[in-house]
Amino acid sequence: MAHKKNRHLSEKGTVQQRECSTAFELLALHEAHPERYPFLLQSIAVGAAQARFDILFAHPGETLALLRDGRLKRGDQLLQEGDFLSQLDHSWQQTAGHHDASVELPFSGGWFLYLGYELAAQVEPNLALPSQGFTRELPVACATRIPAAIIRDHHQQRCWLVAEGEDVELLDQMQRDIETVLTSTTAAADTPLVVSLVEEEPSRYLSAVETIKQYIVEGDVFQVNLSREWQGEIVDGVSVADIYRRLCAHNPAPF
Repeated sequence: MAHKKNRHLSEKGTVQQRECSTAFELLALHEAHPERYPFLLQSIAVGAAQARFDILFAHPGETLALLRDGRLKRGDQLLQEGDFLSQLDHSWQQTAGHHDASVELPFSGGWFLYLGYELAAQVEPNLALPSQGFTRELPVACATRIPAAIIRDHHQQRCWLVAEGEDVELLDQMQRDIETVLTSTTAAADTPLVVSLVEEEPSRYLSAVETIKQYIVEGDVFQVNLSREWQGEIVDGVSVADIYRRLCAHNPAPF
């Protein structure tokens, strides 16, 4: 696998880059090693300015999470006090010096954040937000320290491995993983993924549409997001990656 190395030095530390010229699927890396590549941000409908980069975040460190019962968790440790945003700001300040603005890529080390809508309650405590829903198994919010990533630039048709610090082991590990994926990846068959599918009755949705029309006329809101719930039974053996691949093929979006 051909590659080109760069190392950026500054007062804020070292960021290493290594160009990878071999074509491979980022999702396949996540699928093969989810513990090393837990998060993927990808633009499938490429061509627009906002659909330039794909980022596969690598080698995750500590995670700060706000659980649904209101407790904070850092790694395996439950914290007794503090709110999520304050703790995140403290953690970010401790690691902010790693960022190097001279690196011409959208990511050179930092944090991956998931912020649920319910996090608004920590900013506006008076909000009465529902506690139930399909996201009940997810935390309200979490932030994971990320020192490395694989970045694909669709405009320049180039791919980069990036990592903080001077130790090349993170880059070497990513390169070894890519080579493994190249020898093992096979095309997924276009077979059904769902055994059954049930739509929510349309009356509730249509009633909500009429309600928000009135809200808009009265000037109470300018935008409302509505959705209908679909419940399905997945075929045994189907993975999250299988479902995502099917969505990429049939419902691509530039974000």
